[in-house]
Amino acid sequence: MKCYPNDPYLSFWNQWPSGELMTEGMAQAMNLGLVFKKRYIDTLKFMSPNYRNSDIYIQSCGMPRCLQSAASFFAGFYSQSNGTYPQNLTTWPTNWSPVAIFSEPISEDKLLENEANCPRVVGLFSERANDPEYKQWVNNSNADLMRKIYANSGIMPNDTDGFNFFFDCIEIENDPFNFTFPDWLDEQTFNESEEFIETAADFVTGGSGFGQPVSDEMSRLRAGNLLKTWIANMQQMMAGKDNTYKMYSYCGV
Repeated sequence: MKCYPNDPYLSFWNQWPSGELMTEGMAQAMNLGLVFKKRYIDTLKFMSPNYRNSDIYIQSCGMPRCLQSAASFFAGFYSQSNGTYPQNLTTWPTNWSPVAIFSEPISEDKLLENEANCPRVVGLFSERANDPEYKQWVNNSNADLMRKIYANSGIMPNDTDGFNFFFDCIEIENDPFNFTFPDWLDEQTFNESEEFIETAADFVTGGSGFGQPVSDEMSRLRAGNLLKTWIANMQQMMAGKDNTYKMYSYCGV
């Protein structure tokens, strides 16, 4: 995550390299793995409690936080796996079984990082962001909000990425960290900012609005490869193919 230039908590965020998973996120991912373990291992007996790479295929995109999330999740999911780690090595982390996590270079990943590698998706984003009705809403209907943010955040008016990072940053600082915001970022400004980014992000990524219908093309380009892969996995399972995994897990941005 990147923060805005005048963020009073920059020194806090600078403790971690950009893109890495924080310890809070690791704990959340591990706890989610425990929830899945309770259902699919303990209750349904669908998966073995012991990790076997013939049972499960795990794929993550190449972003560090995604790889870390997958590793943390399966630390919880396979937290009672036996015979899958050195039990006589006192320095080994308690009950941790290394699992195989596959990934592709981000520049080549068409499954989990397709937005970064598809010129057509980038073009559709640009078309949406430059839609006349949308731009009128941004520049006129929200002019006071924009001026306030630009004047106080240190973000330059032409810095679209910085503007998006600002909203991500204040949302996380509000929950789960419950940080105290600077005086200019009062409750009304926060709520208006949250409403603005929800509307803007939904439209720019293909949602309906501003006289435009839902972009089916954008949905296909952004999620089509993953959906096709899911369907193929299920079809292989239903066909009883011998080389089918019992569980497929995908971790993306």
